[in-house]
Amino acid sequence: MGLDVSSMSALPVKFLPKTSYQIFVRTSDELYLTAVFQPRLQSPYYFLKTESLDHFPYLLFDGFFLGMLFFATLFSFLQFVQYKDKAFFWYASYIGLLFLMHWIILDLENYAVKIFHHQFSNYNKGKVPLEILMYISYTLFIHYFINEKGQYPSLTKLIKTSLGIFGFYFLFTASISLFFEIKYAWIIHYYFRIGMSILVLLLLIQLFKINNRLAKYLIFGSVSLLFFTILAPPLLSLRLKDKYLFGKDYTYFLIQAGILIELLCFSLGLGYKRYLAEQAKIKAQQENQQVTQLGVFKNQFYTNLTHEFRTPLTVILGMTDVLKSKLGHKDLATVEKPIEMIRRNGKNLLELVNQMLDLAKNESGNLVLKLKKGDVIPFTKYLSESFHSLAQAKQINLVVYSEIDHLEMDFDEDKLAIILSNLLSNAIKFTEPHGKIIIHLNRNQAEGLDYFSIKIKDNGIGISAEALPNIFNRYYQSNNLTTSPIVGTGIGLSFTKELVTLMDGTIVVNSQEGKGTEFTINIPIIQNTSNLKEVETSIQLTASFTDTYKNGLPANKKATLDLPLILIIEDNEDVAHYISHCLENQYQIIHAKNGKIGIEMAFEKIPDVIISDVMMPEKDGFEVCYILKTDERTNHIPIILLTAKVTLEDRLTGLSKGADAYLAKPFEKAELLIRIENLRQISNKLQEKIKAGLVSVKVLGDTENPITNFIQKVEKIILANVANEDFSVNELARHLHLSRSQTHRKIKALTGMSTAIYIRFIRLEKAKILLASTELSISEIAYQVGFKSPVYFSQVFKEKYGESPNTTRK
Repeated sequence: MGLDVSSMSALPVKFLPKTSYQIFVRTSDELYLTAVFQPRLQSPYYFLKTESLDHFPYLLFDGFFLGMLFFATLFSFLQFVQYKDKAFFWYASYIGLLFLMHWIILDLENYAVKIFHHQFSNYNKGKVPLEILMYISYTLFIHYFINEKGQYPSLTKLIKTSLGIFGFYFLFTASISLFFEIKYAWIIHYYFRIGMSILVLLLLIQLFKINNRLAKYLIFGSVSLLFFTILAPPLLSLRLKDKYLFGKDYTYFLIQAGILIELLCFSLGLGYKRYLAEQAKIKAQQENQQVTQLGVFKNQFYTNLTHEFRTPLTVILGMTDVLKSKLGHKDLATVEKPIEMIRRNGKNLLELVNQMLDLAKNESGNLVLKLKKGDVIPFTKYLSESFHSLAQAKQINLVVYSEIDHLEMDFDEDKLAIILSNLLSNAIKFTEPHGKIIIHLNRNQAEGLDYFSIKIKDNGIGISAEALPNIFNRYYQSNNLTTSPIVGTGIGLSFTKELVTLMDGTIVVNSQEGKGTEFTINIPIIQNTSNLKEVETSIQLTASFTDTYKNGLPANKKATLDLPLILIIEDNEDVAHYISHCLENQYQIIHAKNGKIGIEMAFEKIPDVIISDVMMPEKDGFEVCYILKTDERTNHIPIILLTAKVTLEDRLTGLSKGADAYLAKPFEKAELLIRIENLRQISNKLQEKIKAGLVSVKVLGDTENPITNFIQKVEKIILANVANEDFSVNELARHLHLSRSQTHRKIKALTGMSTAIYIRFIRLEKAKILLASTELSISEIAYQVGFKSPVYFSQVFKEKYGESPNTTRK
């Protein structure tokens, strides 16, 4: 008989008992090559039993191998879904095709019959296209793994060529398989596989040339598979006396091991690639954060710069109007102070502009040193001691101490003056009254070079550990007003460091919050300038604060207790003086130099109106507004925020904190007066409503309004004690948990009446109600509302309402 057993590993044959048979076998595989063939004749039972036991290790490893491929495919695809990285997609495709290929090779669905017998004759039509697709997936995986952006042109060109060849070959073999016998396709594929392997080898050579760590994962994995694949055929052919080497056929195990090692390397490479991507993402986020932070710094810089410009402009423009008025009346004796203020603020403004121009020059590389040879010690001493008056204005002890008397060197006097002025101005700003500042001058050596050393040490508020690393950064300012109470442009210390660097020097800062700060500057001693020129020492100070107002703001010439009281909260003395000048003879003026003091004065004095700056030390204007508007003692006081922060966001913030008005610097005097008058008119209208009768009888509007609630509270307390003829202002203040003066000023502001008059007003209003609703006598009503004498009650009642109690009853 003739049978085609190309798809079988075992052939069932029936033999009759006691009968002899002669069997002839001719074998060849589909490629017409000599097949590996070892015929054995066994009974079905013995065959199944022995072959199953002999091939159990094959079964175990094959199951493990295919399971690994399946789960690796699934995991890689899920990674692609999560990260959208095409390298994972093509890697999953490559592993999936490997899984299908080896499923076909192992022919698992026919295992029970084939007993895991590994023969190379089990090819079918699906294997050729699958193997080509594997090469395509492998090549695309390399591309997206290491060359997705085309940064390696030679590799890109080779990948495109390989994909073109593989694509053409795929279509060609598919056509052969469809229209001709499958064996022809495999004959062609047998030789073409050599060409595809050469292309893969060329890809590995290009990866080796890249010298990239990611490429090493690809090279090691591919070479491992190549090594085991090359090693397998010789082991298959090496047989001793028709037996496999070492007694078993391990060739397929070697190929499987090579595939697993390759996949392990590729997986590690993908993990490393993912790690690099995450690191790049973190770095990008940090860079974006730095860009955002720089944007915030720049925005703060421009905000503060606007504030710095608007403040002197407010004074200059305001004092110009004052001068015009005084000169119009030929009041020449009073123009000296406005002229001085204009000069000083004009110089401050000019200094800000010059500092910005110098900063721009330094950035463009156009800022150069103008060196002169001279004695730097007296120059530094003179400049430092020029700040004595500024230090004394704040009751700060400033000491200049030099360990050397003379030091001739080349230095730029203007830039050294800027450095010292910035540092000393900051030291004075951030040192509390009765503090101390020491300027220490010396000469020292470091690394064989001589340096001129300047140390400026104060016992001021210090710099927080969080802010310390950033103080030399451009535009940086601490958001903590406790540690950074003076606002500015945010370029002073940055510019100072750049000037020191321009001199090839160094600047170091040591600080501890609450204990003080020390700046140390070291400038190389250079003596190259040939001509000895006397250095100018006529340094003009342009500090943003002066000792002009040692004794506070000038008092009103005609200030009386009858004038409304206005509290000005402003850290700039010039601006505070100008506001005071605008309001003189119309209001009493008190001044607080920062937000914290302003809140304390508001609680103590209960002013009629508060005018507050926004950008201030200790507490800014927004905090001041919020605290005062949420406290029962001061929630009735109109607050005008006066500031250079004029954006819509700033205005909305101020109004949300309870501000009643918002004025931008520079402001017009007339606008300020109108705003104050309008706010007082609103208060007057409220007073008229309160005077119209008891709150419990006449609703004033919003019952949730804190002012209405306060009046109701006061009225309730007085009515509860209305029969007590000894109920006084002190008793009312005690019930309200306020001081006598606080009670008086708040009730005066809300009702227009003194506290005693308001208590009497409540008594009379209660009496008026009793007259209309009861049959009590006049005397009884008088006693019930706390009057000792009915006669006095009738007299006061007639003065208030224009008619006697009897007439009112009728």
